[in-house]
Amino acid sequence: INNRYCAELMERNNGDSAKTTRMSIIKDNQIHMATLCVVASHSINGVSKLHSEIIKHDVFNDEYTDTPRKFKNVTNGIAYRRWLYQSNPGLTALLREKIGDKFLHDGSELKKLCVFENDKSVLEDIMKIKKDNKERFAKYVKQNSNILIDTDSIFDVQVKRLHEYKRQHLNVMNILADYEFLLNNPDA
Repeated sequence: INNRYCAELMERNNGDSAKTTRMSIIKDNQIHMATLCVVASHSINGVSKLHSEIIKHDVFNDEYTDTPRKFKNVTNGIAYRRWLYQSNPGLTALLREKIGDKFLHDGSELKKLCVFENDKSVLEDIMKIKKDNKERFAKYVKQNSNILIDTDSIFDVQVKRLHEYKRQHLNVMNILADYEFLLNNPDA
């Protein structure tokens, strides 16, 4: 694999042996597995735009320069609009009623909601949607785990394991701060 790859590199790069040596899978009698992965893969992706840029311009710059089509950025996760549409149909329906459908494709359309920030009727509708969602969730938990949940509780869910580098522990600290605030301010 390495011999074939190096021959292709020499041909593509007009005999640039220094570049071929830098990009070789085998260097200093060691196999560089990351380089092998780049060679063997049809697509290389970072987990975020920042990581994709680091991969392209630092870690695998020669490889990126040689085959830029391989390097893509596909951010992990789900678009908030898709999440909203699929997980909160009640809120989606209210938003459609108030500002139309364009927000499903253009997040800047959500700015139109600002005119409702003090609209008592709309705020009551939102609170009803939240309450209905909590009741539906409590019913699901009861049916599947036999745990009874007080729907007047504040729910904060961490679905994935905690990663220090993603600062999820800050969310836990915020939950504790909110809890302490509510203990000290029961009428808040």
